[in-house]
Amino acid sequence: MSGTRPEHDPTAQRASASRAGGSRARRSGQWLLRLLLAGCVLLSVGGVLALSTWLTLSYSVRRPEVTLPDLSGVDGLVAEQRLRGLGLEPEISGRRFDAQQPAGNVLDQFPPPGSRTKPGRPVRLILSLGPERSEVPDLTGSSLRRAQLALRAADLRLESTASAYHPTIPLGRVIAQSPQAGSAGYPGDGVSLLVSAGPPPASVVMPSLTGWSVAAARRRLQRAGIERINGVRGEREAAASERVTDQDPAPGTRLDPSARVTLIAGPVILAGGESR
Repeated sequence: MSGTRPEHDPTAQRASASRAGGSRARRSGQWLLRLLLAGCVLLSVGGVLALSTWLTLSYSVRRPEVTLPDLSGVDGLVAEQRLRGLGLEPEISGRRFDAQQPAGNVLDQFPPPGSRTKPGRPVRLILSLGPERSEVPDLTGSSLRRAQLALRAADLRLESTASAYHPTIPLGRVIAQSPQAGSAGYPGDGVSLLVSAGPPPASVVMPSLTGWSVAAARRRLQRAGIERINGVRGEREAAASERVTDQDPAPGTRLDPSARVTLIAGPVILAGGESR
């Protein structure tokens, strides 16, 4: 009839509840199984890692240590080969200028020579760049004093100086240099300078001085600007009152005022053929 409520079947309800409980149980079992498998995997990986670490440490502890050789002054490539031959790992950790060691040679090492270390460890090397180069400054036109200061600032030194006349460069100024400006030099290298002696003096015509006293001939030459005068008679120096019988250079010779002149004194022939 349409107005009555249907009756519930107890057997059907129990079957449905049983099926729901079984489903929940299966799901719980699956999760538990997955957790157990994940735990086993983690334990296995952890065990492998632990075993690997233990073996590595054990091998490292058992490996014999090596003594580091002194590599200072050794070519860098040779030093690397020697370190690899000992089972070590060379590393170039830096380079610097050095006045003593050629470029590429070992300047320093860490750990230091004589240290003991395990094979496979790194050894850091510092290599030489060789002596630091200096550029030779331009000294032409400078005074000798300023040239010396410039050389000192460039860590160079004055090797030698020579002088020569120059028509335009003033006295005491640098005419030329060797090495040339801009050349590369090493610290302590020398530079030679040619310094002006001023404009060349006017040339002098050698006068005839035969018959003059040595003293008078000397004064005559000094008035012409000649200062380097020797007066001789035989093996000795001529007296001022003795007479000039010969000269060198000969009369009429055009010479530089810096030239040397020799006055030769000899016996004076008197009237009647006598000499003194």
